[in-house]
Amino acid sequence: MKKLRSFGLIEAVIASTVMALILIGSAVLSSSTLKTSVVEQNYHEAEHIADALLEKVRSAKESGLVVFTKNQDADLGSSELLSVDCFATPKRDGANCKTAGAGGTYKEPLPYYNGMVEDGDGYILVKNNLKIPFNSSNFANGFFRWKMTVTRSTSCQSIGGVSIDSWKCRLIQAEIRWNQPTGEKSYLIRQYFTDWSR
Repeated sequence: MKKLRSFGLIEAVIASTVMALILIGSAVLSSSTLKTSVVEQNYHEAEHIADALLEKVRSAKESGLVVFTKNQDADLGSSELLSVDCFATPKRDGANCKTAGAGGTYKEPLPYYNGMVEDGDGYILVKNNLKIPFNSSNFANGFFRWKMTVTRSTSCQSIGGVSIDSWKCRLIQAEIRWNQPTGEKSYLIRQYFTDWSR
């Protein structure tokens, strides 16, 4: 009859070491995957916010609410209309952006400006209780900050050989920023808007 050999001390230590290495490798891989997932989720939400901002401009322009003017304080002819320059941050005051009267509020489509707070750099903090145009319920208030710039551009003066006056052309840029353990991140999207039609 054969004797059964049991594991010796060396074999037990080697087996334990191999098992420990496998567990450590799995933990490192899981941690790395989780970090990548969080980064991608933040980036995706920033992209969503930027798209929502530009969609607000597109929708207002297509509804006929937005007017392109040579001077941002020019008379728009109607209290319902909004200057395209009103989409810029820091938030703009004046008759072309706010309703008349003392303590006027921001006109459509900018009512979400009324409750939002700007930081020192002119970025607006995204708040969860203001669902228009955002839905950032998975993130803490102020986790994302956004800024829109509206600049006159000469780049769209010749679309398809057609000359467009520079005051009828705006480059609108939405920038979203947020902080991660590795530092500040940002997402930038830009689009040309014109008051030109065939």
